[in-house]
Amino acid sequence: MNDRVPELSLVAGGVLAASLGGFAYWGTGDASQALLTAAVLLYPFAGYAVRHDDDPTTVLPPRGVAAAAAAAATLLLLDAVVTPGPAVAVAVLRAAWFALLVALPPAAYALRYGDPVGRRSGWLMLAIGGGVGLVLLVAGVAAGTPFGVAAAGIAALAGALGARFCGVAATETARLVAVAAGVVAGGAVLAAAALAGAVTTTVVVAASVAVLVPSLYAALSVETSAFD
Repeated sequence: MNDRVPELSLVAGGVLAASLGGFAYWGTGDASQALLTAAVLLYPFAGYAVRHDDDPTTVLPPRGVAAAAAAAATLLLLDAVVTPGPAVAVAVLRAAWFALLVALPPAAYALRYGDPVGRRSGWLMLAIGGGVGLVLLVAGVAAGTPFGVAAAGIAALAGALGARFCGVAATETARLVAVAAGVVAGGAVLAAAALAGAVTTTVVVAASVAVLVPSLYAALSVETSAFD
């Protein structure tokens, strides 16, 4: 602990998140919105606490944080499944997008401050991120919802960055090729949709994901050449 008292920031964020998240649930009856509101309010305070604490694991044990993130993501998905509605697939994909937004920051913290991981774990993360991303992409396109496509991009990017942290990183040439391929793929998707007269929000998001995911990976991994 230092003179910035990061633990107090965490407590303040927890109180604010619990009170406003509870108010959101009372006002809307929507558990997903309430949980998302609480997470959005809590994470900046938690980030400050982690950044300025000499050893944040004394207050935020990585395994506990990872378990809480998994529980929150599961709750969001279950809420979408049990809530009655005509478009369950769209609701589940929307919940998957929210679940990734809620779960990935704590997961990144657990990866950074938890037990050391090796290249084998990196390959596993890459495979899981790519597999989940592919499933979400196909489901999003089939259901016609941009949430599934956006979630696919987040999952794939998270898997690649997690793998990079574990020592499995693409070379500079591979990153440049991926960026170029993403631009070409995004342009091809938009062009094909325009020729078919089927430009929708889902198509635009899909094209954007194709361009942004490799570009973001290249930008976020450019300083990790030691792994190349």
